[in-house]
This record gives sequence, structure tokens and C-alpha cells, in this order.
Amino acid sequence: MNRVLLFTLMSGLAISCGKKKDEEESDSSLGIPSISFSIPTPNGSALVASTDVLTNYQERTNNVITRLNSEIERLNLVLTKLEGEGSFTGKGPDGNVSGTVAKADDGVHDYQATICVNSKVFTQTLWKSDGTKVTSSRDLNNAPLADNQRDLLAKVTYEKSDSETLVMQLYGDTYQTPPTGVDGSYLTEYFSATKSSAGDFSLTGVNDWSETKASTFSGDGYIVGKLDSSGNGEFVAHAKRLSSQDAACGEALNESSPTWCHGRAIGASSRYTADEKAAAWERLKVIGLTSKSVLGVVTVSGVCP
Repeated sequence: MNRVLLFTLMSGLAISCGKKKDEEESDSSLGIPSISFSIPTPNGSALVASTDVLTNYQERTNNVITRLNSEIERLNLVLTKLEGEGSFTGKGPDGNVSGTVAKADDGVHDYQATICVNSKVFTQTLWKSDGTKVTSSRDLNNAPLADNQRDLLAKVTYEKSDSETLVMQLYGDTYQTPPTGVDGSYLTEYFSATKSSAGDFSLTGVNDWSETKASTFSGDGYIVGKLDSSGNGEFVAHAKRLSSQDAACGEALNESSPTWCHGRAIGASSRYTADEKAAAWERLKVIGLTSKSVLGVVTVSGVCP
């Protein structure tokens, strides 16, 4: 599993919108609530290198939440300047940033904000006013700073009801050395973390590596695991990068009847045996394996002003 950062900070935008409106006309419902969601660090992970399969996702998920909250903070500044729905142009250090804030048209969210660079959509954020759903996607091909531009699209969806769920999706070139045994540096990924009302976490994901942007996916890596609020738990995984430890990891996973090539109780000094992996899967089966069928092209929509 990789350490790609799904989002970059919106530094350099420095958006200042000059729309005037009487204070009493301001629509305060447009503000986006920040997200409080954090996966605990797996116990003993620093002592067991193989546990990084799970720790990597834990770190990345928490990093994404930090960046998403930073984005929300910046968007709230835009909403304050606009004092409601509206649009702006000619912003940013090069005057090439524009954007719109409007009622959402997807029948799910309440509002949507689109940020464009050179009249191309860079990011779109949709949200419900009560904070129970936030969806943010971005196309890093259109990032405002050249150093941040890459052929990579990312999407994060957060939902809250009795439980809380964060879904991360990635599609594009990771611009890093891919894991051993996989087919190229292009990554398509889907990962979901759910926090129950009791504070326990269920984690499940799948990814696929390819030589170019793919439209069909074979499933190079899978993970299913659980953590309690103290960082204790277990997981099973299939990942081609672990093929040096177990030859089975170099083969495709049978999703209907998986034979996991890796598994461990968090913090344990040794990996599960074949029987222990099978027993762990019986315990984790309630979480469910995320099928490669969920993998797909990430799209970033929106209309520039």
C-alpha cells in the first residue's frame, strides 16, 4: 500500500471576494462544519514492520481529514467574503482563480462550491448544512501551483448518522516507485473507514496498479481490519508488495472465497498462520471485503464562472 497524499493544501489561492451585502441578508447556513474523525494509532505498529499495511491507511486517513478541514476552513473564508451564493473571478497570485457557490443540484447535498484555475475545475466541494455529508473532489492536473500539478484525481466522502464513514478514492499517477510486483505506477484505489457509535473502527479497501490509467481492474491489494478506540484489533490483507514474504501475494485474490496471504493481531510479534488467517477472516467477514468492482474513474465536475 502506498503513502500518496490525496490532497494538497490550497496555498497560493489567497482568495478575496468583494461582493457587498447587508449583514442581515447573509446566509449563515452556507458555512461548512469541520469534521471530527480520527483513527487511533495501531498499538505496537512501530515494532512490527508488516503492520504498516494497516498503519499506512490509518496515517493517510488522518492526514486526509486534516487537509479536508483545512480546505473547509479556506472555503468558509470564501463564503464569508461572498456572504451567500455567488461567484468570483480574477483571484489568486496570478489572477487565474475563479469560483462559484450555489445550491447543490444533485438532490443529496445542500450546497456546492467550485474552485477553478485557468477556467478549469480544480476542486468541487458539496455539503449538507448540518455537516452530515461532505464530498470533496479535486483534479491535480489543474492545481494552482505548478509544483503541485500531477495526473491525479482524488475524492473524499464523509457521512455521519449513527456511525461515521470516510471513503477515499484515488485515480492516476502516484509519481512514486510502485510496490514490487505490480503493473506500473498508475493507481486506482477505494478505501473506507467506519466508526461505530461505540468508537470502534471497521476498515476495508482495494486497489489496482497499472501501466497507464485503466478502465478495468484486476485487484492488486485488499485489506479488511478492525481497531478499537485504544488501537487494538486485527487485519487480513492481500498485497503484491508482500510477495517476498508469501508467494500467494503474487496471485489474484478470489473475492468469493479469499485465501489471505497476510494477517496479524495488532502488535503481535508474528504473522498469523494459515489457520489463524482463516479464523480471523471469519471474525472480520461481517465488515466485508471491498470488491474490485467498486474501482472506477474519479471525476471532478462543476461549472466555472
